Amino acid sequence: RVPRAVGFRWRASPRRHFSARDACEQVDRARTPSPPPRLVSHPQLDTMARGLSREQSKEKNLKKQGGNKGNTEGLTPQARAERDAAAMAAKKAAKDAAKAELAASSAEGAAAVAEMEKRKAAQRQAKNDRKLDNFNPQLAKAAKNAGKK
Repeated sequence: RVPRAVGFRWRASPRRHFSARDACEQVDRARTPSPPPRLVSHPQLDTMARGLSREQSKEKNLKKQGGNKGNTEGLTPQARAERDAAAMAAKKAAKDAAKAELAASSAEGAAAVAEMEKRKAAQRQAKNDRKLDNFNPQLAKAAKNAGKK
């Protein structure tokens, strides 16, 4: 006999008749009242029905109307482009000066600069090849095969 669960009690086998103990348990269950449902007060549950989505959309629209976060400096696009171009030119000049200093320092520095230039040229060539390959794959394949011959 394998015990199995029925409800909250273990029974050895299914019973076809009720014993006195089962009858007492049913009476006891009928006498004990079930606990009242718990009512939990929550600040959002009181206003959650239809008004909640309306309130949330109002808050979202207020956030949207906060203003333009893109151009906070008050510059025109031309002025911003000139400012950025000047910053990039200064950055390039500093990098070129550091590269010239490295090349002038020693033969190893000049070799390092030449190696960097060679690597950059290979990267630019690979980028151009990818651009051609994306534009016209058949033309890129023909150019690659012509280069191998």
